[in-house]
Amino acid sequence: MTFDEKIIHIGKSANGKILSEWLRDNGYMILQPCGGRGTCGKCLVKVINGVFFNVSDEKYAEPDENGCVKACQVVCTAGGADIQLPLHEASGLTVKHETENIKDCSFATIRKKRYSAALDIGTTTLAMALVDLDSGNIIDSKSCLNPQHSYGADVISRISACSNGFLDQLRACVLSAANSMLNSLLYGRADSAEEITVAGNTAMLHIFCGISPVSMGTYPFSPVFTDLKIFSGDSFGLQAKKVTVLPSVSAFIGADIVSGLVFTQLDRSKTPALFIDIGTNGEMVLWSGEKLISASAAAGPALEGGSISCGTGGIPGAVCKVYEKSEGIVFKTICDKEPSGICGSGLIDLISLMLNRHILDETGSLDSENFRLCGIHEMKDMSAVFEPPKSTSILITQKDIRELQLAKSAIRAGIETLAFEAGIPLDSISKVYIAGGMGFYMDTSNAVRIGMLDYIS
Repeated sequence: MTFDEKIIHIGKSANGKILSEWLRDNGYMILQPCGGRGTCGKCLVKVINGVFFNVSDEKYAEPDENGCVKACQVVCTAGGADIQLPLHEASGLTVKHETENIKDCSFATIRKKRYSAALDIGTTTLAMALVDLDSGNIIDSKSCLNPQHSYGADVISRISACSNGFLDQLRACVLSAANSMLNSLLYGRADSAEEITVAGNTAMLHIFCGISPVSMGTYPFSPVFTDLKIFSGDSFGLQAKKVTVLPSVSAFIGADIVSGLVFTQLDRSKTPALFIDIGTNGEMVLWSGEKLISASAAAGPALEGGSISCGTGGIPGAVCKVYEKSEGIVFKTICDKEPSGICGSGLIDLISLMLNRHILDETGSLDSENFRLCGIHEMKDMSAVFEPPKSTSILITQKDIRELQLAKSAIRAGIETLAFEAGIPLDSISKVYIAGGMGFYMDTSNAVRIGMLDYIS
């Protein structure tokens, strides 16, 4: 694991605070897919100076052989400390974006245009696009990992955090990230947007609006609202005149799915068609030819890197594509950075390749204890293809395989259940629309190879 060179100083005032909570309070959004239970090991920080106590027994927390401790399992002391964050954590999750430091500038010389923004609040990723209202064109976009990730990787863990009194913190960090993206998109163009239109799963929209989603965490899983909501931008602290939150269908079929159905016009297909948003929550809608039927499958965080030992979100350095050439195994990383982890699309590629090479059998059993990715790092500079293969830190374990199998089985089970309810065979589905950040970059042939989309044309 590579650590950022920046030293973070923890002062005496942090005494008694759990380190992960202190980091969150100070804008450092570290990965914590397990929700702070200490089981995932993704919140490791390197201790440079100082000591911490264990949360469990209040005794001295001994760093591991690499000088690291789990941030969620240690308490800060009065003596203070200096730490370093993993490089991908510090660069990928912090909400202290550079645009927050941009000074106000005069737009008097800029030709006035009207802009609107579209925000998609995913469980793992936030994405925003800026639209020129005069032309209707998307002129720029931004994305970042959802900083709520430090409260857990999936919707249920976020709901649980809200039930434990963290609603305001969850809302504040996502609004901060959204505001930073919006300021960056507007910079040099305008001082505010006419409107921000917001989509996302139902729980994320509740938190965005400051409304507790706790009622969705237990039977009968009832959301507080599913209707369209319109607010002033000022009430959210966003540089926009109006904030429009799009309608949802139910607790686990959100506005992101509604938006996808409107865009694809699924119900106008002459033959059965399927819409799937593949991510932490596998939301899907089947058009049987007569009616729309929806389902939500708890795929879990594996497809977003959350429960994978070397997994990560779609951030710089994530292995996002793996394939074979005559030279051997080739992989790509986001922004051509050194590989620091593997995201969902890369994981599906790698598992498919392992099947083809018989490193895995059809049951998902590894032929050895683990498998390390070693290959040619292909970058935009095509001369890099001729470099010799390199061994990476990407290590796939048997547990990782089982986590992926659980995720893809949930997706597959949801598809088969929809087809059963509609009374149609799977091979009658003529079109499959795949949404979501991971779905957009996923190699569908490899998804078919591992059985996620098997038998679907």
